[in-house]
Amino acid sequence: MAAEKKLPILLNFSGSDWCGWCKLMEKNVFSEPKWKDYAKDNLMMVVLDFPKNTKLVPEKFVKRNDELKAKYEVEGFPTFIVLDDDASTVLGQLGAGQDTTPESFAAEVRRFSGTAPPKSPSTPKLSAPPTRPRTSRSSTR
Repeated sequence: MAAEKKLPILLNFSGSDWCGWCKLMEKNVFSEPKWKDYAKDNLMMVVLDFPKNTKLVPEKFVKRNDELKAKYEVEGFPTFIVLDDDASTVLGQLGAGQDTTPESFAAEVRRFSGTAPPKSPSTPKLSAPPTRPRTSRSSTR
């Protein structure tokens, strides 16, 4: 499907029920409407979960997840692997960040995938926040 649409693939290796950084990325990035709007038109995201509660992952995906974890030599969570549209080339690897936003994560994915910034008004814009003029304070006593 990614190859048909010429979309990069984002593999999200997660420990959804125990990994603090994974939970942070889910809360601050992946659950946000700006990320969802960006992702639906610009990439294919595949979540490969390694929870402590094994009932959270259907049995049919356990072996696949383990094989991909070994193939991409994932040693920590979360790990995000960006692949080309036919999954034959690793374009880059990303991690979590405390200050990561939907916009900053989308920019990192685009840096590896070479995709242009989104043009739709419903997707996040990646412009820098407005800067405030510096004011100097001087006190005289």
